[in-house]
Amino acid sequence: MPGFTNHPEDGDVLEQLLEEARPSVLLCIIMMLVDTDGPELRQKCLDYLQDYFPEVIAGREDAVADEEALTRWWKLEPDLEQLHRLGGGAYEQEEDVSEQLYDLSEHLRENRVSLETREQLRDEVLGYIEDRNSGMDDWLYELAFATCYTDDDLRSLAQRLEPLDDWSRSQAMRTYRQVGDDEQYVRLRGTLLDDGADYLELAEYYWERGDQQRALGAAEDGLEEGEGVLDGLRWWLAQRARESGDRQKYLQLEFSRLAAEPLTVKRYRAFRELCSTDDWQTYESRVLQLLSEAPPVEQIEVHLERDETNRAAQLFAECSFLAGVFRPGDSRLLALARTLEIDFPGQVLDFYMKGLRRAGITAPRKDYAAQAEILLRIRHLMLEVLNDRKRWEDLAGRIKRENLNKPAFQEEFARVIPGWVRLHSPGETCPKA
Repeated sequence: MPGFTNHPEDGDVLEQLLEEARPSVLLCIIMMLVDTDGPELRQKCLDYLQDYFPEVIAGREDAVADEEALTRWWKLEPDLEQLHRLGGGAYEQEEDVSEQLYDLSEHLRENRVSLETREQLRDEVLGYIEDRNSGMDDWLYELAFATCYTDDDLRSLAQRLEPLDDWSRSQAMRTYRQVGDDEQYVRLRGTLLDDGADYLELAEYYWERGDQQRALGAAEDGLEEGEGVLDGLRWWLAQRARESGDRQKYLQLEFSRLAAEPLTVKRYRAFRELCSTDDWQTYESRVLQLLSEAPPVEQIEVHLERDETNRAAQLFAECSFLAGVFRPGDSRLLALARTLEIDFPGQVLDFYMKGLRRAGITAPRKDYAAQAEILLRIRHLMLEVLNDRKRWEDLAGRIKRENLNKPAFQEEFARVIPGWVRLHSPGETCPKA
């Protein structure tokens, strides 16, 4: 520090004065600095005392916990208020505020903060929650609940949340359920029944309390009036029907679950395993109607599951793909080609040839690599299944000759196709691989 004295060897004058000052003078100076610099310095003082002078804190831990909770809030609120006023802010600022809100929540959970301080913080937080403009909603709700130590605290918070928006009302509703205020829970739940999950929650609530009639009624209402995904409701009702021994209703509900989404071989197999021989006679035609509406790849897999290979091959012949162009389902079609190639090599070869129809155009190297992989499959089919070497040599030689001016093409095909480099120029015969 620059010299404040003509005699440096005598030390810093301010340091000397502080050493000689009475404790009350030092206290006044510290509090003046804290009041001037704000909560950050206050927090540093608290941290320092806790780290190096725990004997000073002993017996006053609760008071210190209160002080630290409020200090943390005062420190973060200016940035939170700015986010609230502007409807958000820079990523770094939002990240910093969210971390401070989380740390304050942890402090409340790990220490015994007084009711008065917790209520003060709760009031502050609810003001920001009500306007929902800071982008910090998740952390603010977490902090609001962290101020609650008892069921009475939770009831008080639920009552404050209830008049706000739907999300706050749903938080209040679940809080009432948590503390056992059944009447308040049911009242709010009845105003917040929209999608299937809402009705399912109410049905499970009644079931847990032994009111089976109301539980089943809530679930049935959900199937008629609920929005969105209803599979959870159908599954829940199906399990209740199975437990009660009502097999007819159980299968009806399981079929309705099957019909709610496109049919797959996995879902087909699962439903088939549920059915007895008599049950399957009732449902098979209805399942096949669902199958006719499924994507081609799903239809092929189900027909193979049913040992209907001719129908599977017929549907497969209608499919196509392009090597190097990704489309959902193409990888499964290529896997099916392997399954069908022994019994239906002609259809599989046609399928592969459709995939190569872009082999003559200039393309990125990755496309050449994909095309080479398909030609490798054709080589396997022609040499090992159809046993037609001449056809393979004619095809491979033609593809090579048509793309001699594409070095990347030649490199990728030479990397994948055995004997590619030995394929002869126009007019020459290819040697045997």
